[in-house]
Amino acid sequence: MNDLTERSHPQIPRELEQVLTRPIDQRLREWRHRTWQAIIFGLPVLFLQWFGAALGGMESARWVAIFEALLAGWITYVVAVGTLTEGLLLLLGRRRLTADFVVALVSIIAYSFSAISTLGVFFTGHAWYRPLLFHVVVIVLGAWSAARWWMTRNSNRHGGF
Repeated sequence: MNDLTERSHPQIPRELEQVLTRPIDQRLREWRHRTWQAIIFGLPVLFLQWFGAALGGMESARWVAIFEALLAGWITYVVAVGTLTEGLLLLLGRRRLTADFVVALVSIIAYSFSAISTLGVFFTGHAWYRPLLFHVVVIVLGAWSAARWWMTRNSNRHGGF
């Protein structure tokens, strides 16, 4: 126990502590990648949400739901799962609840709510219930990633975080 971090946070293994204390430039790169993933895969979700019904006849609702689920699922995986995992480590190891954790958890719950409804497309030909919240998940995760990228970049410039 000669390492200060082991004495400060004995619940977190050394390898995980290194993940939590990674350099600011690595965090900046992570948030930049998350933001661009959310933008690139999120714009089609937003387009489908608002204009998807105009793309086809009776089948459009089915395909809009499926494509939104796939694209928003990728964004949820890239942005929310990593953020949730890190937040869970901080919550369990250091007893520190972060806004990242809350945003990721709410986004995953909203995505799951919509994804379960979308499964109905394969059994009944339509979503089991509405509203589908894929566009909300995309907007929240995209905005949060961009805000965190901006905050991390500014904290790097001002020497603190």
